[in-house]
Amino acid sequence: MVNRIVDVVERLKSSVKMKWLALAIVLVVTVFSAIFTPLVWATDNRVDSSSRLVTFYDDGVEKTILTKSKTVGDALRDAEINLDDLDKISPSIDTELTDSMTVVNIRRARPITVVDGSRRTRVVTAEVDASKIAAQVDADLLARDTVDTGIITDFMSAGGAGQEIRITRAKTVNLTLYGQKLTLRTQQTTVGAMLTESGIGLADSDTTSVPLDTAITDGMSLQIWRNGIQTIEQEEDVPFETQVVNDASKKVGYVEVQIAGQVGKKTVIYQVNMQNGVEVSREKISEVVTVPAVAQVEVHGTKVELPPGSHTDWMRMAGIPESDFGAANFIISRESGWRYNAQNPSGAYGLPQALPGSKMASAGADWQTNPITQLKWFYSYCKGRYGSVQGAYEFWQANHWY
Repeated sequence: MVNRIVDVVERLKSSVKMKWLALAIVLVVTVFSAIFTPLVWATDNRVDSSSRLVTFYDDGVEKTILTKSKTVGDALRDAEINLDDLDKISPSIDTELTDSMTVVNIRRARPITVVDGSRRTRVVTAEVDASKIAAQVDADLLARDTVDTGIITDFMSAGGAGQEIRITRAKTVNLTLYGQKLTLRTQQTTVGAMLTESGIGLADSDTTSVPLDTAITDGMSLQIWRNGIQTIEQEEDVPFETQVVNDASKKVGYVEVQIAGQVGKKTVIYQVNMQNGVEVSREKISEVVTVPAVAQVEVHGTKVELPPGSHTDWMRMAGIPESDFGAANFIISRESGWRYNAQNPSGAYGLPQALPGSKMASAGADWQTNPITQLKWFYSYCKGRYGSVQGAYEFWQANHWY
């Protein structure tokens, strides 16, 4: 009886060991599949010419995916990025993905409190331009109005808004300058400071209706005379400047307009010498900027990231047949050493040394930084001029250029 019990126990031990061994094998296979299946999929898609790299900048957070999506909207779904109604995206979600590398910028809406005098208005917006944010609450900015931004610490009283925009309105002055009526706006405190700000210089014979140290009040009137002078008035544009801020953390192609430029206006007064009703000479005596130009501020990305893979992968992604890989590699190696930004004093540029480099724009707007775009142009050029890449290779062998 004892022997039978021992035999049963030994069989149970053996059965338990087999079960643990089977469980261990299943666990190893599961982990192996989880690790290597995505790598195999990524490798297969990397060399697929229909795959595209899409980089999303989601309020400064970068995410890059490899996708077969046809539009920006489809790529968003692949990246598992959701947009709210007030969020802004550039390019738009229905934009087709035609380049091998695409940069998509997303700005998320956030609550902002706009303070305009005694009026406080809360708005949820993705805009970064203060004038556009003010316009959303019917608080359009006028000439010489100023805007300050700050961080709110009392979130409860601000209705949850974390940022505040404070508008300080300029005072209005009704000026009659040499008989011409103008309306000026200013943040200055005295008449003299306002005239200096507006570029109005007074001659010794000029007379003002109030002393120059008179305090500015909103809606006040001011007159300046110059006796015996014939004047005319013209309104002219004041062009805006563009200020570029380079950001090495953003890829080339990333452009964000932080502040939109606005053309200003100025009133120019000329002294005119008239004889018998004919103008014989003209001299500018005053120039008053009535609407100051607003400089445009742009953030430009400067970081360059090359496509993944080898030179062979690049040629495949550019649509070059494998039968032409050897000839194409020979030409590119000698022309540029496979440097996408190789530049010759003659103006030749890129992997194929296109002359001028801007010729490659026909293959894509990113021709300066994308080797895939450059190779697409190279392949088209060889077929168009020599009938094939092989024909270009034979010409290069004979002439050492193509």
